[in-house]
Order: sequence, then C-alpha cells, then structure tokens
Amino acid sequence: MAIYDIFISYSSKDRPWAKKLYEDLHARYPSLHIFWDRDSIPAGESWRGELQSSLRNSKHMAMFWSSNAAASNEVSVEISDFNAYRGVTPLLEGSERRGFYIPLEGDRGGGVGDYQGFPDFKNIYKPVDANLGLDGLNATQGQQDWDRMIRMIGDAVSRADQAQKVTIVVAATEIDSVVGLLDHTHDKIRKLGEITLDAFLAGFRLQWADVRGRYGASALDWRPTGDRTIVELLEGVRVRVNAKLEEPDRFSWKFVDLTSGEGIDLVPKLHKQPSVVVLDPVSLYDPDFSRAMQGLKRYVLERQSVILALSPNLRNDEDVYGKCLRELSVPLFDDYFIPEIPPIGEFAARWMPEVQLESQIDPLVRARIRDLRIARDLAAGKATTGYR
Repeated sequence: MAIYDIFISYSSKDRPWAKKLYEDLHARYPSLHIFWDRDSIPAGESWRGELQSSLRNSKHMAMFWSSNAAASNEVSVEISDFNAYRGVTPLLEGSERRGFYIPLEGDRGGGVGDYQGFPDFKNIYKPVDANLGLDGLNATQGQQDWDRMIRMIGDAVSRADQAQKVTIVVAATEIDSVVGLLDHTHDKIRKLGEITLDAFLAGFRLQWADVRGRYGASALDWRPTGDRTIVELLEGVRVRVNAKLEEPDRFSWKFVDLTSGEGIDLVPKLHKQPSVVVLDPVSLYDPDFSRAMQGLKRYVLERQSVILALSPNLRNDEDVYGKCLRELSVPLFDDYFIPEIPPIGEFAARWMPEVQLESQIDPLVRARIRDLRIARDLAAGKATTGYR
C-alpha cells in the first residue's frame, strides 16, 4: 500500500474548497503524494476499504470543518480513525504525524484540539453560493491568507526545514529613519550631482507618500509592493523555485536584516556562504543605511554573489517581455530564464539592477542554487578521488 504525505478530509458538500487545496498543494509541492478521494481511489476498488487503508498510511491530515462536516457521517470518523492510527504509529517514514484544521464555519469539532489551525476563511466561506465563496480568495487579503496556508502546510509536510539553507540579507531602511530623516529630506539635494528622492520616484510615477508606508520596525518588515512583506514575497519565490528542483537541491531561506547586529557580523563573511542580497534603492537615501551597504564590498567581487535591487514599481504581472525573449530566441536565453541543474549551459549574469517583476527573481535564485550544486558535486568528486 502506498504511503501518502497528506490525506484531505472534507464533506462532499465542501468539495470545491478541498479540490482547490489539492490542486494548489500539487502545483506548488509536486513531489507530495496527496490523498484526495476523487483522484486517489481506483475504479472498482472498495471505497471504504481504500479510505481506511489510506488513513492508516497517511503521514498527515488536512480537514475542512463546517456545518456540512459536522453533519457528515464520514468526516468525524476519518478524524477519529486518523487520530487512532497516529496514536499507534506517531512517526511514519520519519515524519511526526500532524493534523491541519481549516475552519470554514463554526467552532472546532471534536478530536482536533491539537491540530494546527488556519482561522482566516470563515468570513469568505459562503455555504449558499454555487462555489461556496471561493471567489473571495481573489481579493488580495484572501489570496495572501490562502497562499500562506498552502505554504505552511506544504512546508510542514515536505519537511522544508531540512532543506539546505540560503541566507537572504534584506537591505532596507526602517520606520525610524523614515520619520526622523526621509520625511524631511525627500525633496532636498545633499551633494552636487545627486538627484532628490522625489525626482527618483517621479521616474516611476510615484510620490514619497506612495512609498513611505512600506517601512516597519526592521528591514524584514519592508513591503516592496505595499501589501506583502519582503519575507512573504521571497517565501513565494522559494516555493515556486523549489517546485522545479530535485529534492537534494531544494532550499529554505534564513532571513537577516543587513543593519541588525547579526547582519553587521555576517556581512564580512557573506561571500563564503550560500546567500542572496535584496536591496531597496529608496533606502539608499538614508545616509546611515548607505554607509552600512559599504560592508558588501567583498561580496560584490565574487562571481557567485547574487544582488537584487527591487524596483519601487515591483509587480507580479505575467512577464510578457521575458516570455517574448525566451520563446522567440530559442534556445539563446533558456539557460538564463530556467538555469539547468546540474548545469548544461552557463549564463554568467548574476546582478539585476532593477527588478520590476517578481518572476525576474526566480531565475537568479535558481542560478544560485545551481552554483551550490556545482560546489557540492566538486566536493564529492574530490572526496571520491582523494584530489585536493
């Protein structure tokens, strides 16, 4: 019998939500083996027998709770059975078996007290609508909450915390500098030949009022697009890139604020470890921040270093420009847009001075992961041959 990474439990009346969970987990974590009854029970097999066997052999369970689930003859039984199997076999293939509780309405049902909960969808769920309120996920907040849940479940089930670590150094100013300095200097020139912050932003059809609210207590609170933090944005990049990598090449981020104590200590040796620097060009108008950037002098000399400067107009639209370059120049730019791992070609560029689209981040991150594969393969070769 196959071992499943996760079993999706739901009332048949809530099937559109379960289907979306299944499709999104499958798309973003394609290596996961997911049990969803509509696809996982072969024709002609005993439905009840397959459910029981799959529950017994599932590492984790995600369950949707609603009045439909409470009235179902199946959902509560599936929860009870999974808990029983978990009690007998708390570890399955090295994974601690866990439950994920996705409430659509009502209070927690019995047996899920220790399940991780996601309480963000009760205001979206519409039991009388044809699609049960799924249209609400098209709104910015609804989509962000759903994406965050998919990422949390997918990471936990795939044990993403065990992937190789890549340090992300975020270079952005903080709210104290915005209030104490940039609010008073955004329209002023400090030295000969320098353009003002206002003039810089005007080139993007923005004003200072459009971007000042993007900053928080630390660089990790910076919101490059005005909605998601830089951490949320880059976690989305990680999930997208990992979906196309083999397991040994998958990675997780370690986030560091450039101007924090940890960042200051790390910068001199940053070039010696897997890392990416993400820069906010607006923050260069903060003199203290600009001086902190000087610590990256050694980093910029290394060929494998990756530095991304995010445009104040960063968007997550479809990259029509990149799609045109790739499709019409085949195969000239293929190795840039989707760097092969292990490498086949070699596209040397690693610096992008103005990232305007989120999708432009992906190939640069993938190129960095390719560098890690090269280094790992070389180290393995040396260990095998004894060559040093």
